Amino acid sequence: SDVYKRQVEHTAHGATVAVELRDAKNVLLYTARIVMGAQVNPQMKAQAQAPASLERYAEPTIYDGYLLFHGPLFQTLAEIEGISSAGAVGHLKGMAELGWSTEGWQSDPATNDGALQLAVLWARKAIAGPTLPMSVGAVRIHDASRTATRGVVRAREAGSDRTLCDVFLVADDSTILTEFNGIQ
Repeated sequence: SDVYKRQVEHTAHGATVAVELRDAKNVLLYTARIVMGAQVNPQMKAQAQAPASLERYAEPTIYDGYLLFHGPLFQTLAEIEGISSAGAVGHLKGMAELGWSTEGWQSDPATNDGALQLAVLWARKAIAGPTLPMSVGAVRIHDASRTATRGVVRAREAGSDRTLCDVFLVADDSTILTEFNGIQ
């Protein structure tokens, strides 16, 4: 069975939680460091602008069973508005729209997963091959009270064997609700 370890460090301004998941042979499978602090000002109006020069998404379907292999309950990308080597924009489905229970959640895990799915599609466009996100540098939740309706990918780097991007989950008015920085 897997072993889950957690260490919490409290400060005057919040807490840091370090978590890791190891298998029975003590091989590290997953690690994260969560820094919790004071609430961000809900009046923040940062806007996510779509990357320039987006092209029409030319694939016949988003979920092809290969690159994006998700079943119906995890198909969080409703439509790809546009995609290019500079980034991508996609419309998202949240937990409620997918029929998930929303009880007990402080953010929407469906749209969060949609951010990573959109990064996968962009990476394939950027390096002409399939890839999966292997790390996320930081996640910043600005407003968990609203559900994101769009994801905006902004490219940072695309090499022959590595991609790096940021994804912003935004509301209808383009206000940034959540940022995924440094998806590699």
